[in-house]
Amino acid sequence: VGAEMVALGQFDEAADMFERALALRPENVDYMYAYGDLLVETGDYDAALALADRMLRASPSDPRGYELKARAQVFNGSSNAAISVALAGIDLGQGYRAPLYATLSRAYVAVGNYTDAVDAGVRAVENDPNSVEARLAYANALNFFDLRDEALAELEYAVSIAPNNTGVLFDLAFQYLARNRDQEAIDLYDRILALQPRNARANLWLCRSYKKIGQFDRAMGYCTDSVAYNDTSASDHYELGTLHYRDYN
Repeated sequence: VGAEMVALGQFDEAADMFERALALRPENVDYMYAYGDLLVETGDYDAALALADRMLRASPSDPRGYELKARAQVFNGSSNAAISVALAGIDLGQGYRAPLYATLSRAYVAVGNYTDAVDAGVRAVENDPNSVEARLAYANALNFFDLRDEALAELEYAVSIAPNNTGVLFDLAFQYLARNRDQEAIDLYDRILALQPRNARANLWLCRSYKKIGQFDRAMGYCTDSVAYNDTSASDHYELGTLHYRDYN
């Protein structure tokens, strides 16, 4: 049930389901990993790190614990530490190499080591060509290596194998917007809202997209919704404020 709620973008409800599941089976590493994945998605990196450490204590040879910890460290600003953790997980030789290499690639990007980031991205894709996270990480490294056409191709392939993955849709839409392929970007953000109608981030980027092409009335509606769904976001309030300012309000 928790996984289904995540797919629908109902993150608070999903977290509650995972906590209930872990209360019933506190040593279940599958539940820990799924909940940790959600915590990273929602930006609660300290809680994700604590859960990753709990996974490693419960099952020291499970590479998912290393991957979760390294990924949380990357997003929490500790990429040097994440590199060591991801490499330790790979050295276990227990599989799960594509996600580990994908996280390693992101960690290398964060510390400015783009050559190793691309190499880790290649290894991630080689280990699992149909891994969405591998394609995303590889595309991210390619962008920083200024191989933007190749990065775009990776993202488009990722969408072809996971058309309802919101992370992939966001990344590809951003690339389209940067290339002035505005309608294609808008179509992808609309697809995200079809999957998750209350997704504040999709509303925010639709607001920005319509601002970019001069459709300010439509932008106002999406910015208003983004603030309603994420009232604590400074960037959402800022975008709505600039639209009101434009109208002398």
